[in-house]
Amino acid sequence: MCDHCDDDLDETFAEFYERAIRPKIETYGWFIQYVYGDRNAASYAYTIGLTEHGCPELIATGVTPEDAAELLNAGGELAHRRELLHGQRVTVAGRRVEVVVLPHPEAHLLFAGDAYGPDLKALQLVCADASGIWPWSRGHRSGVGGQPVLGPRAPRRLAG
Repeated sequence: MCDHCDDDLDETFAEFYERAIRPKIETYGWFIQYVYGDRNAASYAYTIGLTEHGCPELIATGVTPEDAAELLNAGGELAHRRELLHGQRVTVAGRRVEVVVLPHPEAHLLFAGDAYGPDLKALQLVCADASGIWPWSRGHRSGVGGQPVLGPRAPRRLAG
């Protein structure tokens, strides 16, 4: 699950936000929320706080907590330097990534949705595997594991 759920505290989202999320945003610029998967759903992680800097939030799916932190922190730094566009391919934390816009980010970025409401925008950082194969291609990760893609691919890929 997530930090709020795992803590099993009797606190509102607003209290959790002020206790756990707000201090990280003030210190680092954003907070990374990790959501553990199970047999039926892949783990994922997303940022909370990039919205406050005029950037869309970022999400990565099918990642370990360590990979998520590396990818989303590098992605957050990149988003501060330049606009990331739907369909763009860039290198983030040494990985080849295609940017995919989420049409309904509130469906996956629950705490960010609670924090930013209808202003929430998000991009997924979709990674090619070690062989350079994308999740929508045959042979991705040799058919093992998954990286769900949460939005439609761009009609044509943009150069990074």
